[in-house]
Amino acid sequence: MIRRVTIGLALVVVAVFVVWAIVPGMIAPGEPGTTDLLNTFASPSWAHPFGTDDLGRDVFDRVVHGTRSSILVGLGATLISLLLGGTVGLVCGLSRGWLGQALARVVDMLMSFPGLLMALTIISVVGSGSRNIALALGVASLPAFARLVRGEVLRVRDQPFIDAAVGAGVRRSAIVIRHVIPNVAGAILAFAGIALGIDIIAASSLSFLGFGPALPAADWGSLIAGGRDSVSDAWWITFFPGLMVALVVLAVTRLSSRGGAGPLEPAA
Repeated sequence: MIRRVTIGLALVVVAVFVVWAIVPGMIAPGEPGTTDLLNTFASPSWAHPFGTDDLGRDVFDRVVHGTRSSILVGLGATLISLLLGGTVGLVCGLSRGWLGQALARVVDMLMSFPGLLMALTIISVVGSGSRNIALALGVASLPAFARLVRGEVLRVRDQPFIDAAVGAGVRRSAIVIRHVIPNVAGAILAFAGIALGIDIIAASSLSFLGFGPALPAADWGSLIAGGRDSVSDAWWITFFPGLMVALVVLAVTRLSSRGGAGPLEPAA
């Protein structure tokens, strides 16, 4: 019962953020960049649910309009690492020769570097901005996906039904598509959900450090950074963007925990 309730709440939270990301103007019709110098540092109220900042801008409007950037950067980073890392891991797991071993050693070497440090290094080369943050985080997370996919493929490739398919003369590509990928997809998708939450946190951290979208655009990380000097007097400026980051990460992590490796079985 508790499990169903938590999953239901996670679905509601994700649905809310999806709506915020797709149609922010319907939820927060006000212009997020509009200033009101006569209403600065207003505490949360009916007129301003999340209060206002040092320029009188409505924090709720800015949080809602910053949802799209915050989520898309994390989603883009996860997709990049899933596609690139998954491909590398698939080659490592299926290759029984020197190529698989060489790629596995490269992945192990890259795993020794802290992901955020690697992302910062990449950003220092390609520059700041949402797209570059997604690219940097995607490349930084690539080794983790590659290692996971390789392990899952090694778990599957020596199963009896794979040997039976080989003995029956089924093409290698067909075996991969019909038998290998379906049996490793559950664990990979579950890990991707966890990675999405981590990437959203990392993207917000990089934006907090000043590598995010250029003004006047904003995301949750830059909103938190904008209120860090006023925490003692106007806590709401940093609290609500930080709360959004925590909620979306908890929600996607809870939903991803439903996945798993699952039983090994041949495709129908």
